[in-house]
Amino acid sequence: SGTASAPLSVIGYPGETVTVQIDRAGDRLAGNYGYVSHWVVANFKVVLTLCQPSPDSGNVVVLTIGNTAAQCPQSNTNGNGRFSDGRFVNIDISGGCGGLTSSQIEVGLSDNVKLLGIAIHDSGDAGEAHSHPIYLAAEQNNTEVGWSKIYNYQRSRALLQVHTDQWYTCWNYASIDNIKIHDMEIHGVNGQAILIGGGA
Repeated sequence: SGTASAPLSVIGYPGETVTVQIDRAGDRLAGNYGYVSHWVVANFKVVLTLCQPSPDSGNVVVLTIGNTAAQCPQSNTNGNGRFSDGRFVNIDISGGCGGLTSSQIEVGLSDNVKLLGIAIHDSGDAGEAHSHPIYLAAEQNNTEVGWSKIYNYQRSRALLQVHTDQWYTCWNYASIDNIKIHDMEIHGVNGQAILIGGGA
């Protein structure tokens, strides 16, 4: 972890284009499952080259922020895997197959996460819709998604979903609170734009 005055930062150098190419399932730009805080990840271009034949052949999650497995407050009393105080800025994700790979960005157990200037675009059509480009998927507080774009995304269940995965145990709890979604540009898509679901 970093600190409020000195965050742990992984940033593409200003004026340069830093490209991460992901050719197989399981690769990630960042996966944050521990008790970590005060991160900044910024200025990356991510290109997905795979288009999987089935949703069971493996997933790509470019950014996993906080544990997405322990969904609900009552099942996670020790805060296992909680991420806090992070900014993910100016990240461009393109390629892959919309709706078939796992969500490109998933936010799990967390506090004070900002996704700013995110672009997810130009994905192919895999013929099925199992996922979401941006998924706020577990108990969290004070998440902001702003100044971002999702476009030319050929298939999705919802482009931006706010919905705890374990609906059968979470819906009676205020598990996703204080979500700010603003200044979004969504066009050329197949699927619902923004879906607010159970637990939110």
